Amino acid sequence: MELSVVPIFQSEIVPAPVRGLIVGTYQLSLTLGGVVINAVCYGTSRIEDNRAWRIPLGLFYIGRRGQGAFTDDEINNEFRELEFALENEVEQGKFFELFQGNNLKRTLIVVAVNFFQQATGQAFSSQYGGVYVRSLKIFDPMLLTLMGSCISSSVMVCILFTADKVGRRKLLMFSSIIMIGGLIAMAGLGVEEPVTTPRMKGVIALIIIFGVGFASGWGPLTYVVVTEVTSLRLRDHTSRLGFAVNVCFKYSALQVRLSPSYTLSLFLCATPEN
Repeated sequence: MELSVVPIFQSEIVPAPVRGLIVGTYQLSLTLGGVVINAVCYGTSRIEDNRAWRIPLGLFYIGRRGQGAFTDDEINNEFRELEFALENEVEQGKFFELFQGNNLKRTLIVVAVNFFQQATGQAFSSQYGGVYVRSLKIFDPMLLTLMGSCISSSVMVCILFTADKVGRRKLLMFSSIIMIGGLIAMAGLGVEEPVTTPRMKGVIALIIIFGVGFASGWGPLTYVVVTEVTSLRLRDHTSRLGFAVNVCFKYSALQVRLSPSYTLSLFLCATPEN
């Protein structure tokens, strides 16, 4: 629900010259949340009893308190704001218009950028990277996830301040080059078996670089492109269709553990024996 509302709302309330900065903060908020979560988990991972997992889960409930009843004035003010919003709302188009004329091209662009954001394989890297590193037994996986989220957040902040000056296309291409290079390099380090410890360390470093590539473009700018390319009348319909594609491909890729880029890595790492 928030994915279908927040980026659109951000794009509507800010002027065009800073839209890349503001809308891109949606992904930044997710990454900063990862910093907090990873920091907590890194701190509690040293605890040898059940507190190691109870503390992180328990922290979700801090600050979640029930609110008291609204006063009559607050209810009336809320009602007047809703009336004003409805009276000034732009007429919404029909869903079938998404596939007519120039709107079809916009729809295809929105669907494509959402699909390719997940086709990078970033969901597997960001959510299962720690599990993979733990299997190597040469580096603390909790420290890796914390390092990755901190570095990605720093890179994303820099990218957002340049997005409106450099342009979306250049940053997306730059991001793609880094991720493709990282994937191919990781596959190359894993081709020859057995994989030596130095090459394992190289793979771990490349996981971080891959995250930097995602934070440089495809992470924050997907939402910017989606909200900019759609027509005003069809913005809600087009964006929600694109975001639905985003979510579906994200979790289907995680379920089968085989996003396209991950499949490429497996193919490049394969040997005749396996």
